[in-house]
Formats: sequence, C-alpha cells, structure tokens
Amino acid sequence: MPAVSDLALYLQIVNRRKFNGLAYTKAGGKLEKSNGKGRQIQSMDLDASATKPIIQIKGPKSGARQRAVRVLGGGKFVVEGKTYEELYRAADFVSVTLLKMLWAVLIVPTPPRACATGKKCGCQG
Repeated sequence: MPAVSDLALYLQIVNRRKFNGLAYTKAGGKLEKSNGKGRQIQSMDLDASATKPIIQIKGPKSGARQRAVRVLGGGKFVVEGKTYEELYRAADFVSVTLLKMLWAVLIVPTPPRACATGKKCGCQG
C-alpha cells in the first residue's frame, strides 16, 4: 500500500479532477470508502476509458510474474511486481515519470514528454 499511496498522491497533484480515489479491480482487501466518487470495485474492461483511466496494481498475491509498467490503451494501465519490493520500484518509476513531467511543465517550453522520456528538453534537472 505505500507504493499505491505515493502514486495516488502524485496523480492528485497532476490532475485532481481526474483522480477518482482508490478502488479494487477484484473483490477483497480492506479499503473502506477509499473511492469517494465511484464504486469500491471497478472493472478494467467496463469502467476504464481515456477520460476515466484505471491503474491496476498487481503484486505477488495478484498473480504478477514480472516487474513492469504497461499501458494497454483505452485508459488501462498495469503496474506490477512479482515481489512487493519490485512492485514498489515499478510504482516509483511511474511517480518519478510524473514528477519529471511536472518539472518540465514548470520550467521548460518544450513538451514535457521530451523531458520525461530522457530526450533533450533544455532543462538543467
């Protein structure tokens, strides 16, 4: 949950209006009223869209087989790790990417995507 909490914080910073709280994609867990606007359990197939993306967090108990961040399209993202340490590292990767994009928006006139992907963007950071 620390990785999820950090990622949730950064998503709220990026665009609070698009952050709909935490939810599960399968029944289980102990979050109570964590998803203030939507349902507690959401479906990647039925609820995810480009305007309402869902990030699914998969750890060892959820069947993750590798450390990865995958963009599936249609508002579907998967952050996974076969151990909890790897899951935290994958979530950190997403968080650092978001921070780079925020940094780029503040100080660089070029698109933030250049900075976030490691290309020359003109910043000193």
